[in-house]
Amino acid sequence: MRASLNRHLRSPPHNRVINLMQDKEFTRSNKVFTGMIVKLKRDGLDKTKHHGAISDSDLNKLRESNVLNTISPKGYSERFGLTYLWASHDADKKTFKN
Repeated sequence: MRASLNRHLRSPPHNRVINLMQDKEFTRSNKVFTGMIVKLKRDGLDKTKHHGAISDSDLNKLRESNVLNTISPKGYSERFGLTYLWASHDADKKTFKN
């Protein structure tokens, strides 16, 4: 909720130059928040469950499928002949595919 509120205040139309999690004006509220997290963990009410890391082979499948593409909508590059740099170890230039 704090991150959402912070993002809302920093985005248009507000464009505030504040950070609810780091600015000194919010030190007291951040200490209260941190204290409550510690208390909830101590009381056994922290039910956070993290998933394991994705395997290298599954990550490669995602990269090759273009489902993580944030550069262009599907099919856009083929219509306009665009290319992009693939975010991989070899950074070979590849083209988008439908």
